[in-house]
Amino acid sequence: MVGTIILSRTKSESAKGNRNSAGSSSAKTAAIPSFEDFLVKRDYVGAKTVLQCSKDYDEVPDPLKELWVAFCNFHIGDYKEALQQYEAMHAKDRTEKEVALNICVCQFYLGMYEEAQNMAPLSLYGQFEEVLVYLNSIRSYFVNDDTFNYNYAQAKAATGYYKEAEELLLQIHDIGIKTDHTYAMVLAKCHIHSGHADQAWNIFLTKDSTPEAFNLLQLIANDSYRVGEFWVAAKAFDTLEKLDPNPEYWEGKRGACAGAVQAILAKRSSGAPPGGVAEVIALLRDSTNSQAESMLRTIRRFASSIK
Repeated sequence: MVGTIILSRTKSESAKGNRNSAGSSSAKTAAIPSFEDFLVKRDYVGAKTVLQCSKDYDEVPDPLKELWVAFCNFHIGDYKEALQQYEAMHAKDRTEKEVALNICVCQFYLGMYEEAQNMAPLSLYGQFEEVLVYLNSIRSYFVNDDTFNYNYAQAKAATGYYKEAEELLLQIHDIGIKTDHTYAMVLAKCHIHSGHADQAWNIFLTKDSTPEAFNLLQLIANDSYRVGEFWVAAKAFDTLEKLDPNPEYWEGKRGACAGAVQAILAKRSSGAPPGGVAEVIALLRDSTNSQAESMLRTIRRFASSIK
């Protein structure tokens, strides 16, 4: 009904413009609302009608036009029609993650919860801001669902909400998820960025000597260093150095030990070893790098000066 009114109004203004010889073109342009005008007013029926019927949009590529028509249908409340249109687009090009995400949302609004959950992994990979929009909208339906909380936590962590992600991960009981390497990596990262780097280190201590454990150790070392958790970083770099004599690991260990000593000097609990300077000395004494001895002498002088 609204579409008919819009078209008749446009036709009337156009006819009146033709009767005026002066300024008819500008009057006609001013009288016809554009697609964007309707969107701003949230008149989605009007926007859809103009897009489909106005010759001004004949040159708009069909895929883009189809996307906007489906968008309008969704906001009108015609979720079934929008879903059918998005599914048709997805069948033509399965690489469009935005279209797949829109399918998930339509399915959810239509009560197709299982279908939406199955579709989500196809649409949400790597698009974590969009993931949160989608998952926030359906969270109340999956409060105690471990799979949902796992996906939700990963999206939270990827967008910097580490504390919330940490809480979600700790709520999970599914053994299959908790023994997954990705779970350990994400939880360790969340622990570190939530001020619990020691808990991240404890995760590593439970792991066997595997390539996955080595990757976890690298994450703990680098992320702990970045956030100023120098003692955990020092222990992680020390272990990495023993497993692989890469000069970068010594450099990381040296910097982390210096940071740990600075934390002791500043009387900060974060970044400092519980046992004080003695723990830093013990860690460096065990190093085979030729620079370790000179660093030890400097730290011993420092230790003597603060007694």
